[in-house]
Amino acid sequence: MKNHLFYVLLCLFCFPLQLLAQETPKEAPKEVVKDTVAWTKNGAANLSFANVGLSNWAGGGQSSISVGLLLDGKITRTTKKSIWENYGNLALGGTRVGDSKNLFKKTDDLLILGSKYAYKINENWSIPANIELRTQVLDGYTFKRDAQGQEMTDQKVSGFMAPGYLFSGVGIQYQNKLFNASFLPMGNRTIFILDDNLANAGIFGEKGRQVIPDFGATLRMNLDAPVMKNINLKSSFMAFSKYTDLARIDVTWDVLLVMKINKYVTTSFGTNLIYFNDAKVKQDDGTLKQYVVQFKHALMVNVGFKF
Repeated sequence: MKNHLFYVLLCLFCFPLQLLAQETPKEAPKEVVKDTVAWTKNGAANLSFANVGLSNWAGGGQSSISVGLLLDGKITRTTKKSIWENYGNLALGGTRVGDSKNLFKKTDDLLILGSKYAYKINENWSIPANIELRTQVLDGYTFKRDAQGQEMTDQKVSGFMAPGYLFSGVGIQYQNKLFNASFLPMGNRTIFILDDNLANAGIFGEKGRQVIPDFGATLRMNLDAPVMKNINLKSSFMAFSKYTDLARIDVTWDVLLVMKINKYVTTSFGTNLIYFNDAKVKQDDGTLKQYVVQFKHALMVNVGFKF
């Protein structure tokens, strides 16, 4: 009896040791899911041209010639947790009305270069950081005539980076497929007047200063939506207020309506609204007026392509 009891106790003692001695099977390594990176690009180039020639025309009028160029491009890098957009827009246009005594004058001149990085919180919300430069490419002038009636340039009123506006900021953004809105409380706007004469005149800011930085908050809203088949609407609104004077709000609002006729021909109607508190606009009587709304519109038939 004692022998049987001894064997039972021995087995009970050895069985757990045997289990511990067995090698625990290793788990299969988990497959690492790599974050996918997608690069996309899109853009368009459009050229417009119009000419009216009159000779011995009893009904009156003047001959005219006008040309226009629109370039628009964007490169986007998308991952699971971020979106990085780099974009550029260029609009140039000019016209001459009348005979060779009249000069060819610019009617459109806008350059926009920007970059925006957004870290996704979820499908609709993200934390963006962006920077954008707005300026013109060509010099702008007022005009006068000499004693023979030949038109000539008078005073320079603008140029490349005179003025130039550099916006940057970090904040919060909401977006869906057609619309996005961002509020950037940590923002900066720097005005560049890189022309001594224009800076000393104080047309775009404080007299004598070529670089004017202001810290403030920015509100941006963008819409890119189809109105109906072959008609698309783009709208870009931006408001900036510096913290030293929150009641003074600077606004830019660009709208572009594009109507596609066929693969290569489109009609576009665009508007640009600007309200900058520090800008002074020269009036017909030669005086400078502040706190005015600047507005421009352009209707064009374009020949171009998309890429």
